[in-house]
Amino acid sequence: IIAELDKMGVEVYLASDKYFPRGHAGVYDTVSNNFFLNDSYADDPIQMLRTLRHEAFHAAQDAFAGSIENTQIAIIHME
Repeated sequence: IIAELDKMGVEVYLASDKYFPRGHAGVYDTVSNNFFLNDSYADDPIQMLRTLRHEAFHAAQDAFAGSIENTQIAIIHME
């Protein structure tokens, strides 16, 4: 997943949990086209994979809205 995101120009970062609301494992930023994974979940491979997939879906929605170079999210279909 990360290799394909890299091809699209989307970078994935681990970030300190202090930057996330409680219970949030990740966030996709439509301005930078990058997403950030909460490092407090780094020891939970299932949660990290779920979050990676979820945030990658937002990147796909961003691209579906016209191109990855916009700040909009289009609805493709339910996950």
